[in-house]
Amino acid sequence: MKQLTIAAILAIAAGSAMAQSYIAIDPELKYQTVEGWGGSLSWWANRVGSWASPAQVDEICNWITSPNELNMNIFRYNIGGGDDPAHNHMRFDAAIPGFKTSASAAYDFTRDASQRKFLLALKAKRTDCIFEAASYSPPYWMTNSGCSAGGVNGAENIKSTHYTAYADYLTEVVKNYNTLYGIQFRTLEPLNEPEVAWPSLGQQEGTYVNWDHQITLINACKSQITAKGLPVQLAANDANSIDGCVSALNYFGASNMGSFSQINTHSYGGTQRSQLYAIAKQYNKRLWQSESGPLWITPPDNSDLAYDLVIAARIVQDMHDMHANAWLDWQLMDSYTNTWGLLRYNDSAHTYVRTKNYYVRMQFSRFIKQGYTVIESNQANTLAAINAANNQVVLVVVNATHADAAYKLDLNLFAGVSAAQVYRTSNTENCASLGSLNFTNNQLGYTAPAMSVTTFVIPVTIAGSPIADGLYSIQAKHSSKYLSVQGWSVDNGAQIEQWSWVNQSNLKFNIEKTSYGYRIVPAYNAKVFSVDGSSGANGALIKQWSELNAPSQRYNIIDAGGGYYKIVAHNSAKCLAINANGMNNGDDLVQWEWLNLDNFKWKFTPVTGLLTNR
Repeated sequence: MKQLTIAAILAIAAGSAMAQSYIAIDPELKYQTVEGWGGSLSWWANRVGSWASPAQVDEICNWITSPNELNMNIFRYNIGGGDDPAHNHMRFDAAIPGFKTSASAAYDFTRDASQRKFLLALKAKRTDCIFEAASYSPPYWMTNSGCSAGGVNGAENIKSTHYTAYADYLTEVVKNYNTLYGIQFRTLEPLNEPEVAWPSLGQQEGTYVNWDHQITLINACKSQITAKGLPVQLAANDANSIDGCVSALNYFGASNMGSFSQINTHSYGGTQRSQLYAIAKQYNKRLWQSESGPLWITPPDNSDLAYDLVIAARIVQDMHDMHANAWLDWQLMDSYTNTWGLLRYNDSAHTYVRTKNYYVRMQFSRFIKQGYTVIESNQANTLAAINAANNQVVLVVVNATHADAAYKLDLNLFAGVSAAQVYRTSNTENCASLGSLNFTNNQLGYTAPAMSVTTFVIPVTIAGSPIADGLYSIQAKHSSKYLSVQGWSVDNGAQIEQWSWVNQSNLKFNIEKTSYGYRIVPAYNAKVFSVDGSSGANGALIKQWSELNAPSQRYNIIDAGGGYYKIVAHNSAKCLAINANGMNNGDDLVQWEWLNLDNFKWKFTPVTGLLTNR
């Protein structure tokens, strides 16, 4: 093995990138399809709906749903339980009316007109709206405390004899909203943050329910849905934290997972994103991040934008690591702060404005559209997605620090890319268009300003499968030598190098297309080309290793023109090249960012299976 000394031309070309973080995007490592973005209607719709004029309702709903604004299409409607009329402890926006004023009263579906005003207006804006009905507490007469805010000292609060009655109440609302208002709720979430010890006489509805009784209520709702023939599915368990949801679902076990179709979690806390995704995948459930916001967070400073960027970073984690199909805010409008709502309203003046948070959210929701699929991007502060036609990639980069951050975007796993349209929100910009930025050799340098979020919209061409499966020699354009396994070795870690042609099996390779890129296999053993140590660095050696089904063992082969191809490693988006442009037998094969030089270009020639013996 020769010492790694990169040719001067490579070193000069790469020198400017040494301080840059490398963003590699892998279009073949696909995750979830995005159903959309949205939020809860309570409590803002209850309050704003009480005073907003038709023109104001229309403007707010346009801002929320328009493809050129927030592009949201998922909304959670709060089925109010309704508190004892003698109580007056609820906060002004959280007193959601129930549909019965007492146990003996008839249903009155004209109630809750304010929240419903926005529900119907949003439905009218988009044909692809997805609606979920969610309940925070049963009506007060079904509770042990006689209060829909919670139990005495946070105790369980649903009367043991009223689970069926509570399920009947919820499903009656679902049924009648379809009949009377044309609202078809796709899912019903009967419990909101049920693990929280909600206290009686609090400021909002809530009810603590232990895991066994959560199962009881879910199954009671399932029975009512079946009995009434409702086309609605159930969601669970809407815990306050990701870890709380994981614990609840593990307790539910396989025997109860069939009772609901969708997993909901809030992401105010918790770290077990991959574990929750594994549960959703195991049981074939949709997975929503159904509520989040700036609760219990410590931003780098106390500015509004600092809070907003913490949530932006959370969106990246929830969408990339947890693979949530949808991401929902708690409050789309708020009267107290600029950081909970995307719009701030003045309840006395009956006015509202868009906040900085509005534009931070737009960096995601406007561009990663419904039906896009999240794909792999290797930096933890980035989120990438591709459209259904596979011809547009969206990349969001969040820089929540107080220092500028330099990046190099590498799209060499694609056959081609065009100029990126770039949008940015910062202290001085509100999803401002920066125009277009051009790629050179499928790469783009970009410096993200401190405290900013940037979105790139990039036209792309997918690589495809230009090489048919078969046995080939692989010849370097610059030297006319061939790839070879050093010393005809059968060992893990044997170096791949170039060598003059001899009709030996260590110069012949099976090229095999898999569901995730090509693999390259020496003709005489079962090992595969591997990037040493799964490294993402320039100059990492290419060796043979036992099959691990790893991204560092998979490659895209892309037409480079003139009968030659580039070979791109999936783990790094870097290309295979002969080190230092070497011309000698034994010069090593390494990975390096694409420079469009001849030592990066390869000719694949079919060869026979007749091999010279060792």
